[in-house]
Order: sequence, then C-alpha cells, then structure tokens
Amino acid sequence: MGVHVDSEVLGRLIGKVARVAAYAAPLVELQERALRSSGKSYLEVEEWLQKALVGGTKPPGERPEDSLSALTRVFLGVEVDLEEYYIYLRQRLKPDVQVRREYTVLLPYYYYEGPISMIPYMTMVLYRIALKLLELARVAGLYAGQPRSGVSVESIVEDPQRLGELIEAFLEACRDLSVGVDEASTFVFSVRKVTRRYAVGLYPNLAERLSEIGGILGLEELFVPKVADEEFRRSYTILGYPDYAFEYYVDYHGRRRELESHVLGVADPRLCASSNGRCEWCLQSSHHIRTKCFENVRTIG
Repeated sequence: MGVHVDSEVLGRLIGKVARVAAYAAPLVELQERALRSSGKSYLEVEEWLQKALVGGTKPPGERPEDSLSALTRVFLGVEVDLEEYYIYLRQRLKPDVQVRREYTVLLPYYYYEGPISMIPYMTMVLYRIALKLLELARVAGLYAGQPRSGVSVESIVEDPQRLGELIEAFLEACRDLSVGVDEASTFVFSVRKVTRRYAVGLYPNLAERLSEIGGILGLEELFVPKVADEEFRRSYTILGYPDYAFEYYVDYHGRRRELESHVLGVADPRLCASSNGRCEWCLQSSHHIRTKCFENVRTIG
C-alpha cells in the first residue's frame, strides 16, 4: 500500500527545514564574525572568540578532539598556533599570535576574501537554501512562522562553552532531514531520480500534486522518452531534481578546463541565493572562471 503525500507530510518536512534554519542562523553569524577576525592578533579579537580559540587546550599545544578549540577550528573555521600561544604564556607575555583560517582541502572554498574549509562553507550554503525553501513554503501556505533557536549568538558570546550545544542541535536538525528518519524525509530522497510509474506506485497521489510539490522542492520531469505509446511514455518519464555536483569540469569548444572544486546547493534558479542567478564563485574568486558562468553547468550562487 502506497504512502500518500499530503499537506501534513509536507508540513512536517518544512518544519524540519525550519529547525535547520533556526540553528544554522546563529552558527553562520558566529562563523562570519570569526572569519572576519582572521589575520588579526589574538589580543585584538572579541573576548568570546579568544576563549573559543584556546578553550580545552593544554600546553605545549594539545588540542583534544572534544575541546572547545577543536569545535571552533572545525565549525567556525579559525584557529591559532597553540604551540606559539603557550610559548608566550611560558614567558609570561601576552599571546600576540595571529588568528588564521583553517582549511585542509586541496582546493579551498572562498568566502569573505579568503579560504575556508568545507564545513563552514556548507553550513552557510545550507542555511541560505533553507531560507529559500521556507520562502517558497510560505507562498504555498505551508509555513507561516519564523525559525527560532534555543541558543542565541548573545548566549554564546556570554558563555562560549555553549557553542558545543549549538553545534549539537544543528547536527541533530540535519540528521532529522536524513533518509529513513520518517516518511517525510524518506519521500524527498526516494524521488531524487525515479520513473513516474515507480513514484506513483509508492506515492499514489503524487501525480496530482506534482505541480505543488515541484514548486517547493524543485521536483520535475527530467526525461521524457520519445516513443509513440503515450502510456509507456508517461509511465517511464523520469522525475527528480536537477543534478548536484561537488567537483566538475567545464568544457569549452572541446577543450577541458582544469577540475574545479565547488559545492552546489541546488540547481534550481528559484532557490538561487545570488541576486542574478549566477554562480557566486564566478564573481568572487580568481581561482574560478569569471565569464559565461559555467554555461553548461546548472548552478546556484
């Protein structure tokens, strides 16, 4: 027996998206404040960031995996040289060490005029996409609230140890959107690339709600067989979402450009986070092609 995709199922899904947005918002703001502090002296940055950069560390420069410093490094994208920091302290000097961006990927992602690692960048992209989805859900009458988090930026500025609480809540919200958690999230993943016959067999009322669902999630007809038999053509039409990509190359006139490293959120112009629907990397970084905006690749900013 198939599962019906109704307003209740879609409402639960949008509620999960709202929860992601709620916990991503303060995390993204903290990331922005931390990333803008890169290049400055440790002595010049905000007090909460000073505590976060070295919290839970030990001389001569140990950074335990569960320390506040490690969370700051991974999720906020900044760090200090701890060995240098503790050398200053051993000499009873103020630790005039430089705050720097942490990135470990071969081709780092660029944001705020400098490189950052994948987790901070993906958090920013996920937050922007979540907000766009909520806008579309409002138009469809499925969402009328505002994302609210139990952990605010102010509370972390006051007590940086609460950063761990925020990160845990954010990851739990992301997990709740994963496939298999419930019928709402399973539906989203199960129709990523599927024939209409299979999708309607699994979700009997999908055909009549395809336009509504497609308007929110971007679900659409990706391929229609060119055959005379109408029933066959309809049954084996492929439904799904436009492709995602983590790494790709762009082919201009048969010449392959070097591999580009880039994270795409969703390839749907309605969800584009840039004002003109163009890939922001084309505008921000000399490491990426600035013209034509990857004509042969569907992207968002």
